[in-house]
Amino acid sequence: MATKKYESVEHYVNLPWTYQVTTQQDNVEGELYIVCVNELPGVCTDAKTVDEAMVLIKDAIEGVIESMIEHNKEIPTPPNEETLRVIKDIEEGKDLVRAKDAEDLFKKLGT
Repeated sequence: MATKKYESVEHYVNLPWTYQVTTQQDNVEGELYIVCVNELPGVCTDAKTVDEAMVLIKDAIEGVIESMIEHNKEIPTPPNEETLRVIKDIEEGKDLVRAKDAEDLFKKLGT
């Protein structure tokens, strides 16, 4: 099996991952913030503050990336800024123009 070419672990840790942040009431700890990485299933952490949870999730991402590299696994990448903008626009109900190419797009936009 061929070995994949990887960037540095730091490169992957600093990608613009997307997160789901929820709260949970714990009888012992009180309110906990739970942070999960959307693109890395199962990579979650919890803490008493969001800031602490965000520091801890970076450590979790680092550990998972190191393991994926060690085992020659494909590393998923987060969506780029344009994809995130389109997702946000769709969630906000904004109209999107679909086109087969640039010429078609300009025609539809009337420019």
